[in-house]
Amino acid sequence: MELSGHALVRAQQRAIPMPEVEFILDNGSWHDMAGLGVGYQLSCRELDQQISGLKSRIRFLERLRGKSAVCSRQDGVVITVQHQTRRWKNAHHNKRRGTYGL
Repeated sequence: MELSGHALVRAQQRAIPMPEVEFILDNGSWHDMAGLGVGYQLSCRELDQQISGLKSRIRFLERLRGKSAVCSRQDGVVITVQHQTRRWKNAHHNKRRGTYGL
């Protein structure tokens, strides 16, 4: 994303950080600015939809607490799924499927 000098100054004056500008450009609705360019904005409805989606994702993630799956080292087939009652000793944290020796 490239910003003009004017846009950089205005973003700083208006306390609008670059990640917010990027999000608006990536997710906002656009409209023609009568020869001046293209404007992007997020309506309250669009923001509510984004927030609702994130809340659903958070609820999903919270439900994963204490759950685990055990896979075969040979072929990666899921052998069992369970509610975890205690932590595994020597667990390899942050390993994605396929990186643990399958």
